[in-house]
Amino acid sequence: MKSEISKILGSIFIIGIMLMGIDWVFGRVADHFFIGSRGSKVEYCMSGGVDADLVVLGSSRAHHHYDTKFITDSLHIQAFNAGFDGRGLTAHLCLLQAIYENATPRIVVLELLPDDLSGTLNNRVDLLKRYYRVNDEVRSVMDMVDNSNKLLTYFSLYRYNSELLKAVEEYMFPYTNADDGYAPLDAVYDENLAVTPQTLDDRVDPVALSCLEQIVELAEEHGTELVVAISPELFERVESSPVEEYCSIYGVPFIDNSALSEFRMHTEWFNDAWHMNRTGARYYTELFISQLQKLDLI
Repeated sequence: MKSEISKILGSIFIIGIMLMGIDWVFGRVADHFFIGSRGSKVEYCMSGGVDADLVVLGSSRAHHHYDTKFITDSLHIQAFNAGFDGRGLTAHLCLLQAIYENATPRIVVLELLPDDLSGTLNNRVDLLKRYYRVNDEVRSVMDMVDNSNKLLTYFSLYRYNSELLKAVEEYMFPYTNADDGYAPLDAVYDENLAVTPQTLDDRVDPVALSCLEQIVELAEEHGTELVVAISPELFERVESSPVEEYCSIYGVPFIDNSALSEFRMHTEWFNDAWHMNRTGARYYTELFISQLQKLDLI
């Protein structure tokens, strides 16, 4: 009986060692081909592709509202849009840390949602999961969000889970940065729909707030002018955003364009209630350039 148990335990041990060996080899090969390949916009940002005077950070509204190609052509400076759909302050911090590894932008525009400090998007840092083993900053932020899977994240098969096909596609068809990171939307919002009320989630999550604080500190350390902005939307909010309060505490310029009447009058400038389309983004970018000029930042 004891010998049978010993055989079973020995077999489990051997299988475990084999699986760890496979995982180690897979991880080294995958990291070699995919990390630093610049095959996607994420890889481009994380591996030194961004070398710009002005960088826009944020989620989908950053991604679709700031026409960085127009900024580059209008101001004769290099601008890059590092916005990513559905991401929060955790991801923004990691991306900015990576950008500073290779470049020092003069201006960073941090486009936030009015409720970004609530922390509801903290776990969206999984966008950078493949970097957990090789990037100290990503590892630190991911552990701050949730360290319950800390051991699993060291396994390459876990880091690349559900991403392998995407990584292969990125390697075969690399990111071209044709529009300086900007991605316009082309749908037109139903002009008969009115501005709708929405309750603001005004909670302040400690992890999200810590990420904002670290972004402010990074900008100060590198001599970068940081501007926090909220772009136009078709929502009516009664509560004030805690983002404004903390920007005031940190001494960071805050531009709240969320309720501009000249944009709400033109629902045809919107793709949906959250996002402007290509036309709205062009008008907004022109306005935002003038706001930066009034702050003597450009």
